[in-house]
Amino acid sequence: MQHAIANPALQRQCLKLIEEAVERGEAPAWQVAYLTDRIRVLEGSPQIYGTSFDWDEAGEMSPCEIEDREIVDGLR
Repeated sequence: MQHAIANPALQRQCLKLIEEAVERGEAPAWQVAYLTDRIRVLEGSPQIYGTSFDWDEAGEMSPCEIEDREIVDGLR
């Protein structure tokens, strides 16, 4: 679902299913983090978990904007 960028509605449906699978212990929690950040970045919102990166002005890979850098390590 990470690459279904042309279909955000599908990404959101899948995120709900993955969240439910994590609650049941059937999927690892990192999958929720990656898809949550992917959706937020594609929608122009800051990411929560710091999983999405892009090229910066210096041509380096850097994390996309993070909503709260002070707590991101604790969320991971």
